[in-house]
Amino acid sequence: MKKVSKSMSFRTGWFALAVARVGRRNECRNSVIRSGFRATAVVSVGWALFQARPMLAAGQSDESFEVVLTEVWTTPGDPGFGRPLGVAQWPDGSVWVGDSRISEVFEVSPDGSRTRTVLRDGDGPREVRFATVIVPRPGGGMVVWDSRRVGFFKEDKSLDRYRSRPSARGHVVATPDGGLVVSGYFGDDPEHGRAAHAVHRYDRRLRVQKSWHPVVDHQQWETVRYTSGGPVALTRDGGLLVSDRAPFRITRYADLEGADPRVIVEEESIVSSAELDRAVTYGPGSRRRFTTAWTQSKFVHELPDGNILNVVFVDPEEGGQHSVWVVVAPDGAILARTKVAEDYTVWNATPDGAFLATYWHGASQQHFVAKLKVRVVPANNRVGSG
Repeated sequence: MKKVSKSMSFRTGWFALAVARVGRRNECRNSVIRSGFRATAVVSVGWALFQARPMLAAGQSDESFEVVLTEVWTTPGDPGFGRPLGVAQWPDGSVWVGDSRISEVFEVSPDGSRTRTVLRDGDGPREVRFATVIVPRPGGGMVVWDSRRVGFFKEDKSLDRYRSRPSARGHVVATPDGGLVVSGYFGDDPEHGRAAHAVHRYDRRLRVQKSWHPVVDHQQWETVRYTSGGPVALTRDGGLLVSDRAPFRITRYADLEGADPRVIVEEESIVSSAELDRAVTYGPGSRRRFTTAWTQSKFVHELPDGNILNVVFVDPEEGGQHSVWVVVAPDGAILARTKVAEDYTVWNATPDGAFLATYWHGASQQHFVAKLKVRVVPANNRVGSG
């Protein structure tokens, strides 16, 4: 089938958009593109990371670059996903998708064209109960976290072991020693009465070894539990990146034990502290309302050139359906802040330098999975500019 390449671009305030779409479903998705976007030809795809930028003082914003996305593939129409909550790629290029509503794990073919069930609902071997996290293991393999247990799978997709689910819940990254780092609330802490830390290191038997990183500063304990922590990522030098859900803050740790914390960037204009009050609202008495649709940091990753990519989900009721892709230099300078007219939730990077994301397509009322290539380019070289 012939593939059609499109890109769309616009500016609004300090935002800039450059999205390239490649796939079989462009006709369906272009039908909901907002007015004011103009289609242009794609001139290049893949990684084209910048090598130099003006010298800036630490923490100074530059924002003279933009993020350009290209959909390598998108799952075909009516893929049958209920609520995908974890997506990761195997070394052979196939992709596992955890579905917390249907309670199955799907496998998508390397080209995104076919989907089949690989783990069905149940309590036996190679079965799941509402998978909520799927992350790759360093060196190959996969971790599948469901409502009761965590399954560790080998590189050949055979089961390695199951362990009971840890107490902490949130964003997860697998460690080289076979354990996990979990960023999120822990419940009651024996020493402090209530959890004082938001990042937790588990060994291969999923016993907690150490906790660090402060929880959010808020007067309501339910808000602290629900919003603390955020996306985490391993760095090439063995450290850890933590991006708080709100407000926008990226902290770098020198190792996986919480050593030498360094706040790289803080920027309220990207994600405000006020979002904490939108995540949990309080009614009369003890009535509480929790929502997952508040604006928050959803993904962090160290790019090959040492810069940091951070993806923010924006509440559609707050700013329309979109996501914001931020690139931060190691010294804290904000190099790019790009508004993308799709509310991508990015889950994991792939071995070939792409990213796996899901999004909700309102017109068809369906969830889709997409594999994205990312480029960071000078703003005046943006696809479709000029």
